[in-house]
Amino acid sequence: RRKAERGKQSKNGKGAKGSKLPPSRPHKYLSSDGIEIFVGKNNTQNDRLTFKQSAPEDTWLHTKDIHGSHVIIHFAGEIPPKTLEEAAALAAYHSQARGSSAVPVDYTKRRYVKKPSGAKPGSVIYTNQRTLIITPDEDMINSLKKSN
Repeated sequence: RRKAERGKQSKNGKGAKGSKLPPSRPHKYLSSDGIEIFVGKNNTQNDRLTFKQSAPEDTWLHTKDIHGSHVIIHFAGEIPPKTLEEAAALAAYHSQARGSSAVPVDYTKRRYVKKPSGAKPGSVIYTNQRTLIITPDEDMINSLKKSN
C-alpha cells in the first residue's frame, strides 16, 4: 500500500516525503482599462491575497453578507469607473450569488480591511466601504483577459 501512495498529495498539501507544494496563485484578470485585478480562489488564498500580496492603497472588494472571493485591484490612484464595475462583477461572479441579479458588492481601500484575532481564514472586518449593486455578466467576465 505504501508504494501506491508514494508521490500522491495528501489532504494537508504535503507529498509522500512531507514536502509542501507551493501555494496556488489567485486568478489574475486585466480590466478593460489595463489594470490588474486579482481574485482569491479559497479562504486561505483570500487571506494571502488580502494581507500579504496587496498594498494598503489597493482597492479590496467582496460581496456584502454573501460568501465569496476577495478581489483586489492593484492600483493606488483613482480607480476608473469601468475597472471598478468589472472588479465588482468578478466579486459577484466568484461568490454564492453568481446566478443572482442586483448583488451588493462592498469596496474599500485595503488599509481598512482587518482580520479579527483568532478568526478563520478568509474572515475579515472592514470599514469606510461603499457599495455597488451589480448583476454578474458571464460574457463580460469572459471578456476580461485572464492570464493564469
